[in-house]
Amino acid sequence: MSWEGLADAVVKLRNLAEASESALQGAFSFMGNWSAAGGDFPAAPAEGTGSQQYRISVAGTMGGRAYRVGEQIYYDQFTSQWRPLTEALGSAAFATVTTSATDTTAGRLMKVGDFGLGATGNTAVFGGDLGAINTTQFLNCGPSTTGGPAGVNIDGAKVLHAKWADTNSATQILWTYNGATYERHITGGTLLPWLQTLKLDAAGNFSIGNSSAPNIAGYLTQSLDGVTGSFTDYRQSGANGLRLGADSGNGFINGAAGILRLLTSDIERMRIDSSGKLTSANGAAFVGTVAQGGNQSAIIQRGSNANGGYVRFADGTQICFTNRQTALAINNPIGNLFWTGSNLWTLPVSFVAPPTVSVSEAGGAGGCWGGLGTGGTDATTTTFALYRGTLENTQPIASLIAIGRWY
Repeated sequence: MSWEGLADAVVKLRNLAEASESALQGAFSFMGNWSAAGGDFPAAPAEGTGSQQYRISVAGTMGGRAYRVGEQIYYDQFTSQWRPLTEALGSAAFATVTTSATDTTAGRLMKVGDFGLGATGNTAVFGGDLGAINTTQFLNCGPSTTGGPAGVNIDGAKVLHAKWADTNSATQILWTYNGATYERHITGGTLLPWLQTLKLDAAGNFSIGNSSAPNIAGYLTQSLDGVTGSFTDYRQSGANGLRLGADSGNGFINGAAGILRLLTSDIERMRIDSSGKLTSANGAAFVGTVAQGGNQSAIIQRGSNANGGYVRFADGTQICFTNRQTALAINNPIGNLFWTGSNLWTLPVSFVAPPTVSVSEAGGAGGCWGGLGTGGTDATTTTFALYRGTLENTQPIASLIAIGRWY
């Protein structure tokens, strides 16, 4: 800094000190009331006479700021302007504090603990009907509180009432002292039933939903000890759904015998075992021995013997198949055609009734087509033949498929 700059700074400091002294000599003079309704500040006091102070008696806007009745203004000699005496305090300095923990008067300043917010101890007990609440708040229930879930002791319960933009709609969540959680909605002023959503008891058992609620799709119960606990059900008793459980009491948690079962009409249909394998209801693989009805059997059974192969399904469908060389060549005249003559196929497993049989050429000279032989078809055998437009002295191979039911 140059000597000239330093000298200029000293002059400015001296002028500021003189202005301060001048203002302080006059101190503050209370001038009385002032109406802000006209939009103008009082005339500025003469320099060196100190600062003047007024109380706003009529609300209004001056200098682009709205003033309320009771506010104070003073003239700032340093900035040469009128200023609010409490401008650094903010709008909360003029707000009226709530008179109770449930005071809903608009514009009131909330205290810690109002509506249950921020309280470190118990909030005031609400002794009325939970269905009559119309403001967002947390509540403590007491022995005289009503409107809780039917048959549930709500003494000591906590309630959150969350109001929606629609003034007639809200959601209530209730936590009981024993760890159960209930929820209900208020739509258009109509109270819907309470539904149990969660429960965690003192033993660590966790559940979702409530099996006794008629409009709950299902429930899930789990013991959380990790050793003997097991998933049990996700369904209503006797209804469709999933059952997560264990055959021996060792639960799904430790993986000893945990399984997932799919039930319909309370009948187990299929399961996933502890190794992750998808099986039939009795634990058999999908491909195995099927039984009539299929509830306690494999879904698909496949086998073969000297007469061919077969696939048997749990719904009763059965397919038999084989490739057979005809006993004769296609050199037997039948009208203007040639055929192999009628051949017999004994089915590898029997049907409950004669199946539908298809015959085609699987190998040979080609140009052949197939059909039933002269003996027809019954539940255990069928006859077949191959036909050709010209003579062929080789024995072709027929592809045979029979489709029907085994029960």
